[in-house]
Amino acid sequence: SGINDLDDFITKNEKIPCLNKWFDSGFDDLQKKGAYTYDKVNSKKNDVLSKSVTIWPFAGYGRSKNRNPSLNWWKNLVSDFNKRSIKVFHFGYINEPSLSDNNIYYEKLTHLDFFSQIKISLGSKLSIGTDSGSMWVLSAYSHPSLIISTNWYENHKSNLSATIPP
Repeated sequence: SGINDLDDFITKNEKIPCLNKWFDSGFDDLQKKGAYTYDKVNSKKNDVLSKSVTIWPFAGYGRSKNRNPSLNWWKNLVSDFNKRSIKVFHFGYINEPSLSDNNIYYEKLTHLDFFSQIKISLGSKLSIGTDSGSMWVLSAYSHPSLIISTNWYENHKSNLSATIPP
């Protein structure tokens, strides 16, 4: 292409992917018919969500064992949050195991479609997950996230941040 150095053509900010939201983050409340003539009704659940943590624990639908912390690790993390009265919303693939029996501070929403899960996660205070597509999407929306990286990916053992979003 004749481009030897991207710095000659784009700025640092242009190198970082950023998506523009065309939707509201968080949970939707059913609106009255003809609601466009009234103020939007915001779900009370969004107040809780804005102080909560969302987790995406099992990359590769849980099939990549070297890519994910163990089931017990995630259960302990969720338990620690719950003990501190921090609600955890669990997202990911539909058949992922539950990580807590605490129905006050833990809610598993893996039955929702991917877009709905992303939309709700974007309304949270913080998301935690493995280096996976869901975390890459949240990062592209500049959502505060902690991404757990391992050296699972062939040829990036010497550069662990090779697939981690900025």
